[in-house]
Amino acid sequence: MISDALQDWPLFKLSREESLVHFAELQGITRHGDYVKKTFSTERDFRSTSMAAFIASLDSPAVKSADGEPPAYMGNNILPAQLMEQIKYPPYFDQALFIPPRIWIGPKGTLTPLHRDDTDNLFAQVWGQKTFTLAAPHHREALGTWSTAPQGGLDGCDFNPDAPDYQRFPGAQDVTFLRVTLEAGDLLFLPEGWFHQVESVSTSLSVNFWVNSGRGW
Repeated sequence: MISDALQDWPLFKLSREESLVHFAELQGITRHGDYVKKTFSTERDFRSTSMAAFIASLDSPAVKSADGEPPAYMGNNILPAQLMEQIKYPPYFDQALFIPPRIWIGPKGTLTPLHRDDTDNLFAQVWGQKTFTLAAPHHREALGTWSTAPQGGLDGCDFNPDAPDYQRFPGAQDVTFLRVTLEAGDLLFLPEGWFHQVESVSTSLSVNFWVNSGRGW
């Protein structure tokens, strides 16, 4: 993790209120319902939402559903072209290797469950805090890993580090989980193949950069 890595980002220098002008005309896609259980499903509830209106609503008291569903989350949206001047590509890879960056916006309590990607990831925390729960790549079998697509590229996990079922996954008792909380301005390098679960500790905005480094698992 690299602290104070976003000091030259225009977006990082703005308060949330000041940044709204840059989001005013932009639309994003929000996730609704129990998107945690349906993270890798084709049955997720996606809705087109004004980015500015969504950001402005983040400090409103969250209305909990009767089923305990998580709050709405604007996750994994391709960063709009209008915002590209507000960020900086991390200098650690050739820019030609980067996949178009993604933006993640949500209140406290949004969660992406344990999974792993087939690309390196540089994760920039612009506002708020997020906690990553990490595990090394060789624990695939112990964590009940399965491929989300025939061609591979993204693996989901049946094991939940927040509610461990060691009877079903006895090998997970030997997994050492690392937990790191990103503060605003931090940049996390997550090598390809590393398992990670991500939870918003507070209202947050993040930008991540997947990198086609071609190193392989």
